Amino acid sequence: LLCIGAGFIGGHVCKEALDKGYTVLGTTRCKNRAAELTKSGIVPIYFDTDSPQLSLRNLEKNLGKHAHGVTHVLSTVTPCNGADPIVGLLGNTLCERLPRLRWVGYVSSLHVYADTGLENTEDTGIEPVWIDEDSLVQPSTPLGKVRLSAETEWKEMMSRVRTPTGTPPHLTLFRPAPVYGAQKSPLDSMRTGLAAAVERAGHVHSRVHVVDAARVIVQAMKAEVIPSMDRADDLEDGGSGAAGGAGAAGGDA
Repeated sequence: LLCIGAGFIGGHVCKEALDKGYTVLGTTRCKNRAAELTKSGIVPIYFDTDSPQLSLRNLEKNLGKHAHGVTHVLSTVTPCNGADPIVGLLGNTLCERLPRLRWVGYVSSLHVYADTGLENTEDTGIEPVWIDEDSLVQPSTPLGKVRLSAETEWKEMMSRVRTPTGTPPHLTLFRPAPVYGAQKSPLDSMRTGLAAAVERAGHVHSRVHVVDAARVIVQAMKAEVIPSMDRADDLEDGGSGAAGGAGAAGGDA
């Protein structure tokens, strides 16, 4: 597995993949983080989208003996200046340096879905509409539009990449609710004074724990056939799904 962006989400995916027997390479733009990755058994590769050409050369150099073994690639890097910073850099690398590549994953966001509004019911008065993988993809926020554009960039790039069998690697899009975990939770935001109260009738805000998100991603890696996946905590029955009432698709992973 080559994980581009082994930070909060990516780092947990790397650990989960290691536990499942994968050899893992992870990119980072922080030298201190590189030491942490090495200690965890992950091969660190310096990659900073602010220095794209230098980072690309470093990536290709450090892939080295691992390039022919990379079968899975995951990107958790967020869009920058309205575009995905990875797609333009990696197209040729995926085509030319990773001959065994079978699967690519991209971590997007629930922002790509339309605001479903609210349904009034006689029993509860206001009830959220739930979003799933079949919901309308029609973002209404600037962030959602950028995320959808990035998804399109990945789809177009993957249509040009070919495996030795002549078929493109499978692409899975992940659209998690806002991700929380240690040091990144609503309680942590309250402690640091960054929390913001939302007062809106019927507002439901979905979240997903980073460990759950990482496990879902690794399971999808193993399956290699899933086009897109949403994930959010369901406190009632532990299932997947995301609240899609007004504003519920807010937040970025």
